[in-house]
Amino acid sequence: MRNNFECHALITVSQSYSAKGLLRRMSDELCKEKKEDPPKDVSTIKSLTKEVRNRLCNKRYVVLFHDIGNEKFWDHIESAVVDDKNGSRILITTRDEKVAEFCMKSSFVEAFQYSSYGDCPEELEDMSLDIVRKCKGLPLAIVAIGGLLSQKDESAPEWKQFSENLSLDQLERNSELNMSITKILGLSYEDLPSNVRSCLLYFGMYPEDYEVRSDRLIGHWIAEGFVKHETGKTLEEVAQQYLSGLVGRSLVQVSSLRIDGKVKRCHVHDLIHDMILKKIQDTGFCQYIGRHDQSMSSTGLSYVPQNLGNSCHLKYLSFRNTGIEILPKSIGKLQNLEISRLKMLRHLLADSTCSIQWKDIGGMTSLHEIPTVTIDDDGVVFREVEKLKQLRNLMVVNFRGKHLKTLCSLINDMPLLEKLAIGAADESEVIDLYLMSPMSTLRKLFQNLVQLYLAGSKLTNDALKSLKDMPRLMFLCFAHNAYEGQTLHFERGWFQKVKTLHVICLDKLKSILIDRGALCSLEEIVLRDLSQLKTVPSGIQHLEKLKDLYIVDMPTGFEQRIAPDGGQDYWIIQDVPHVGIWSRDAEEPLHIFGRSHH
Repeated sequence: MRNNFECHALITVSQSYSAKGLLRRMSDELCKEKKEDPPKDVSTIKSLTKEVRNRLCNKRYVVLFHDIGNEKFWDHIESAVVDDKNGSRILITTRDEKVAEFCMKSSFVEAFQYSSYGDCPEELEDMSLDIVRKCKGLPLAIVAIGGLLSQKDESAPEWKQFSENLSLDQLERNSELNMSITKILGLSYEDLPSNVRSCLLYFGMYPEDYEVRSDRLIGHWIAEGFVKHETGKTLEEVAQQYLSGLVGRSLVQVSSLRIDGKVKRCHVHDLIHDMILKKIQDTGFCQYIGRHDQSMSSTGLSYVPQNLGNSCHLKYLSFRNTGIEILPKSIGKLQNLEISRLKMLRHLLADSTCSIQWKDIGGMTSLHEIPTVTIDDDGVVFREVEKLKQLRNLMVVNFRGKHLKTLCSLINDMPLLEKLAIGAADESEVIDLYLMSPMSTLRKLFQNLVQLYLAGSKLTNDALKSLKDMPRLMFLCFAHNAYEGQTLHFERGWFQKVKTLHVICLDKLKSILIDRGALCSLEEIVLRDLSQLKTVPSGIQHLEKLKDLYIVDMPTGFEQRIAPDGGQDYWIIQDVPHVGIWSRDAEEPLHIFGRSHH
């Protein structure tokens, strides 16, 4: 647990403590961790409170108070602790039942208010306490009800009616706690629009605790027809709103996030999964072919029946992880197929081993996503792809300079494009971004770009200046001679939103300079296989939000310079919470150190 926090303190509280003494102990422990002497001129409650706050401010901390025996304990430290909404924790142990009950009550009320409205209006505080009491200390029930009420009007009459109904109809007549939770979750379910209920029930298609990718889940929802059209929005955007709403109601839990803060993977709690299975049984939402054969995507299929085209209502078809190499011609009859001459098809995915016949593919005008486009010299591919005005993702390989004008024209007619990847035919080919930049589609793409991975682009420092102001860029990677200069210089004000920086296999790079005020949001740096880099990037010490520094396959001399036991550059990285050093192909790091490991 220590690895996750910048500050740590363990304080044993005597039964006869004083407020001043407790604050003094906190100050001493925080100084001790930093190997500093406690300030001698700090002696009043006011000055001690300020001292402790200053040490905790803008840091992710954990403080454990051991053996609390007084319910008023929190009143004495509340002004000294800082809540920067960064995951800090205060833990207590107690042998006193009243103290435990008080803490549980406070935590449950806080959890309820956070999941409903955040800061609870004063006129709703009493009803909040009443609702929490009726939840009988069950966290899932508390959060579920909070999520439900967050969708309702913030009015005392509505909350009062809900509280009274909860008392009469749900909890007091049922002593089985799990049944109580199921009833409460049922309220949240019934409060959903009918199509969003179907979206929630779809989680029953996955095994218990399965973490599903949100993009795949959304694709399934759309294919099933659960997502309604809204003016000015794509179906994917509407579906994303549905998912966010289910998360907000605490019916769906986030497993992991993308770098832009959107849901990457998600799952449902076991109890919610049980409720979903019961609803599926009651409503006939779906039927299982067999408990051990719920998916044909991993059955080792090697061929597709010729009569597949007779399944005229089929909307979703996946051959993922099968041995299928050839699709029957009858698949062209599946006019309703939305994922996989298919007018409704939105996603056509295939790996590099598949041979795509591009002739007539331009008739699939609903396509959002297509396999990698290998440019040909007869122009067939371009003529077909330029008809696909709905494309969101486009990856082009075998690109040559003579294709630039045609590619620019093609891209400029794709107003919805979100992802673009261009691979040159060989290292001698130049992709001139300056000639492409006037295009309106690319200008929009650059302005909204979140991740940028550059490889083999041979940029100079002047070229970097054209990238520095991307307002939404969060991930930046220079790999495999993407940059040809000897010094990679991040000047003041550059890349303000970037959270992750990877620098990999730049053979000519000898130094990295980070000016104060550059990369001010940076949380992670990866330096890998930089054979000429001998010194630590200058300016790392200014990166206040930096959490992780990963050193992989770097020269021995570089590793020695950052060693905690006498490395001459260690002072530059000594405040980084986590530093890991890996050698080539090692599964475990050779060394781990940093501020959080002291």
